[in-house]
Amino acid sequence: MSRFVYTIEKEFRFEAAHVLVGLPPRHPCSNMHGHSYRVKVRASSFDLDEVGFVIDFNAISSIKESLDHKVLNEVMGGINPTAENLAKFIFDALSHILTKLNALGEVVLDEISVWETETCMATLKVTP
Repeated sequence: MSRFVYTIEKEFRFEAAHVLVGLPPRHPCSNMHGHSYRVKVRASSFDLDEVGFVIDFNAISSIKESLDHKVLNEVMGGINPTAENLAKFIFDALSHILTKLNALGEVVLDEISVWETETCMATLKVTP
């Protein structure tokens, strides 16, 4: 008997500013600056919910509202807002949403990718 895995991907963009703490004063990222971020979320599940979703794309998009046109140093509560830490922050926020939807354990967040620029990207991959 075949077993299926359903996989979805959702991308969204947002604008935000940040300062990276701990860098030398001459480093360009030690000053307040902004980025046009791009985020890709990849999630999978063996089963679909009652509507037929792995997870509603709107639930993923809701994260954007908490980040768009914000200062990430303030939003992320003292965590240095590198692309790597932002990927983990988004993972944690989506895990919280999945818990509210009673889907945690059924849905696996496989990968969160965050682009700061067109050529600079960090990815958080979840391992079993």
